Amino acid sequence: MGLLRLLLAFAVFFQHAMSSGGFSWISGIAAVYVFFVISGFYIQMVLATRYTPEQLGPAWWRMFHVARYCRLYPAYAAACLIAIAVQALFSLQEPSIASSPDALAPPTDARSSAGIGMAFGLTLSQLTMIGLNIPSSSQLLVGPAWSLGVELSFYLLAPWLLRLSDRKLIALMAFGLLLRLVPYNTHAPLMAASECFLAGALAWRWRGALDWTARWPRKLARPAAYALAMMLPMLALSHQPIFPIPYTHIEIDTLVAPFLAALVIPAMYRATHDLRVDRLLGELSYPFYLFHEPLLRLLGLVPHGPSPMTDNALTGAAFLVALLLSALMLALEMRLISPWRTALSKPRVADIVHAGPIRTSAPGGTPASMTSASGSSV
Repeated sequence: MGLLRLLLAFAVFFQHAMSSGGFSWISGIAAVYVFFVISGFYIQMVLATRYTPEQLGPAWWRMFHVARYCRLYPAYAAACLIAIAVQALFSLQEPSIASSPDALAPPTDARSSAGIGMAFGLTLSQLTMIGLNIPSSSQLLVGPAWSLGVELSFYLLAPWLLRLSDRKLIALMAFGLLLRLVPYNTHAPLMAASECFLAGALAWRWRGALDWTARWPRKLARPAAYALAMMLPMLALSHQPIFPIPYTHIEIDTLVAPFLAALVIPAMYRATHDLRVDRLLGELSYPFYLFHEPLLRLLGLVPHGPSPMTDNALTGAAFLVALLLSALMLALEMRLISPWRTALSKPRVADIVHAGPIRTSAPGGTPASMTSASGSSV
């Protein structure tokens, strides 16, 4: 599913660039919601096959939280540094003009106690990634990082939430859909976009029934999976809301695309999970998703010509720079951070001595070695 994840990140880029790159893309918010479905799929998988009390003992849920947090933070920190550098360049060019977002300014009058409290909360949130979806994205150093707040709120509950029965998850998914009708629902501290994560979790549980390529030979299943990966981010779905409720995401594409993705990702995962190139493409999607926004902001420093071709060239340059920086970030992370993160999430002997035998198969009899894979954040 790596190609799908990267194309979804491209969809977000082109929406922020107000360009299509010559393709038709689903909206950026619909792409993010599909990311949440994929995340739910992976998180259900690792909680069923890797982070379990049987394998890791009583510390299983802490190891899961540490591993997921450490997976997200390095690229986020790098994106913040890029955003600060861009802000500094704006300040050098036009010190008197506030050309950047309000991320470094207090959200209210700093002289009031409420203003101080809000400024402290915003700063703490941006330092820790916790609650990044609560403030306005215009107040963040890295605007797309609001989705990390949603991810972390799901990770907080996932070790226990994803041990519930299918029926309970369906009920919670229905609750998540109802929550979509509430204005500013993506700013909820908990359960924001829960219907997407839970749809992905159920897709993993029902992967046997949903994998319509299960009987296909690999030489047919893999091209079909890649065809789907290219089609899904480019679906010409309407972005019209189904109800006239302001400050909600109840558009047709944000409702249809995530559940359509849940129906097809089991087949896509089975066909591509053992391809190293596909996995690397997926790993590129996360830093690209974070890095692209401050780089697009940097285009404001470049004089724009009268021709649309000039703007397209600048957008293309930002795209390539974001891709190159993402590749560099991935290389550094694999070399310096991944070994440390893997060691950190390994159980100690004392943690598993009373945990019983290690399970070697996932629910439904699927060997764990065939279903485990590194999770994805976006």
